[in-house]
Amino acid sequence: MPNIPQVPTNIISGFLGVGKTTAVIDLFTHKPANEKWAVLVNEFGRMGMDRHIYRQQGIEVKEIAGGCMCCAQGIALQVSINQLLRETRPERLIIESSGVGHPDGVLKTLKGEGFRQSLNLKAGICLIDPEHLLIEKYRKNELFQQQIRLADVLIANKADLAGVPALLAFDTLTASFTPTKQWVAKTVQGKMNIDWLNFNHQKTPTRYEFAG
Repeated sequence: MPNIPQVPTNIISGFLGVGKTTAVIDLFTHKPANEKWAVLVNEFGRMGMDRHIYRQQGIEVKEIAGGCMCCAQGIALQVSINQLLRETRPERLIIESSGVGHPDGVLKTLKGEGFRQSLNLKAGICLIDPEHLLIEKYRKNELFQQQIRLADVLIANKADLAGVPALLAFDTLTASFTPTKQWVAKTVQGKMNIDWLNFNHQKTPTRYEFAG
């Protein structure tokens, strides 16, 4: 294990198309100039699109190509993180989980004994499209529910494109959280406050109810 103690680490989750990559790039534009950050991305048949987008922005990135961060006891994730820490020595690590990746598997790996001394698990951030809350196939989707339940910060992205019913559904959802999230917000074009990254990771997953 590289001797890099307690690197603040955030998981960014959400379904394909909700704006995760855009959000991460925006966060990098606001990071302290004297800090070195790195990104680990999960690719599922996208031919490394996110990797190229990040590198065009001058962002240090490593991908788990064609694999799943949460499969096989997280072996691919463990190897990739160790390589990234050793080669890049970042002062913050952001993990962009694929829209089809299960965050519970990623969290289990990051909380394991192997990373206890090297990673400081901070807020997991989930981006959703509020319009999805009005669609039954999303509301009943186990992965969609898991991403919401495990997130410490929940963001309704594309709020400018959402109708009033969708935004009200988001408000109703967030009011039902037990315990409450560290932060909830609505945003556009993936814009987030960099301070949200420093909220603590909650050990107890959130319970909630979907109206209707």
